[in-house]
Amino acid sequence: MREPVVNESAAEVSADPSESQEEPQVTEETATESPEITFDEQFYPARPKALRPIARRRQFFAARPSLEFDGLNSTYVDWLRNQSMLGDANTMARQLSGQASMWQNSYARPNPRSAVERAPVWFTAYPLSFITKDGQSFLSALGDPALWDAFSQIGIRGLHTGPVKLAGGIRGWSQTPSVDGHFDRISMAIDPAFGTEEEFRQMCEVAVEHGGTIIDDIVPGHTGKGADFRLAEMNFRDYPGIYHMVDIPEEDWHLLPDVPENEDSVNISPETEKALQQAGYIIGRLQRVIFYEPGVKETNWSATKAIVDTTGKKRRWVYLHYFKAGQPSINWLDPTFAGMRLVVGDALHSLLDLGTGALRLDANGFLGVEKSAEEEPGWSEGHPLSEAANQLIGSMIRKVGGFSFQELNLTIDDIKASPSRVRTCPTTSSPGPPTTTPW
Repeated sequence: MREPVVNESAAEVSADPSESQEEPQVTEETATESPEITFDEQFYPARPKALRPIARRRQFFAARPSLEFDGLNSTYVDWLRNQSMLGDANTMARQLSGQASMWQNSYARPNPRSAVERAPVWFTAYPLSFITKDGQSFLSALGDPALWDAFSQIGIRGLHTGPVKLAGGIRGWSQTPSVDGHFDRISMAIDPAFGTEEEFRQMCEVAVEHGGTIIDDIVPGHTGKGADFRLAEMNFRDYPGIYHMVDIPEEDWHLLPDVPENEDSVNISPETEKALQQAGYIIGRLQRVIFYEPGVKETNWSATKAIVDTTGKKRRWVYLHYFKAGQPSINWLDPTFAGMRLVVGDALHSLLDLGTGALRLDANGFLGVEKSAEEEPGWSEGHPLSEAANQLIGSMIRKVGGFSFQELNLTIDDIKASPSRVRTCPTTSSPGPPTTTPW
């Protein structure tokens, strides 16, 4: 680029006004006089004029940063992303894809005999029911070699820890407590209340040294209201695909109840449930309402307050929760398969990163939901999608050398109708409905 050149032969302007009125005298001598040229101009006529360097400042039009906990606050969004389970699952998947180690075990057919031979007798102790030494964490106590020496002497080779990962929810920068005994998981990280990841790994190593195995929990039906749910509310990337949640257009917000002060959602009434079903937004009433309580949980659906997404648009969602409002249900048949990726990533983290040998699938009979005929409740229990999802999870666990068992929180008739390859597991250590096992 050529810079504009100032004509250096321009006459100077006289300071005397009277002189500016005089006409210049042009003579024949001055008319034929050639202008002086420089040496470079005479011998290098094609050379361009000297150019000055060009530099420009940044063209940045800064918008006022958001200080709210919403999608416009990029610092908050990044903070949530860095602790989301879907983000960790994606990281795990990228490290394992294409590796020969993923093809070393058969996985199509369950092998319950092999699992029983590996761990014929189990010890189950949930954190709140286990007493440790002073200053000793729950995980450190379970990894004590002296404890495993005693286990070996009486034939115990399996230890079921119960849920020990972070659970509850996130409000702003703060974590909220669990609403369901740590079964409302929000992270793959170990809850510091129970110990550290190193203590968990050490526990697994001590168990293997004594011929045993550690059994962990995964929750394929729901999460807590952690980073993944908050990002879903902000409509960030494929995070809404993790959950059964529906974006209600603003022109129909009159159908939704107001959210009380200092709450992030409210359970909708049966009347609102029916109105949203008739408007084509949700499938409506389901077969039963678990944890039913008048004025608290009358349906399986809740509505969020208005949330600003990453584009600045306000959104309100209606989401499904078979259990409590703080346990949004995972969608196993969303086109993004984000929910499936999250759960499988959590399982692989426990087996391959922490070192467990088996997993318990918590409340996994509610993984499919489908609209039924008019005036009939939606199909939400004993659904074929639940069976398919459980077999997929079990196959992935077997593919990396582990085994699994499942809690079917269903009626006896539904459990009886399960496929023949799902066998009854002889474990009675924990209260609740019968437990079955797709080893």
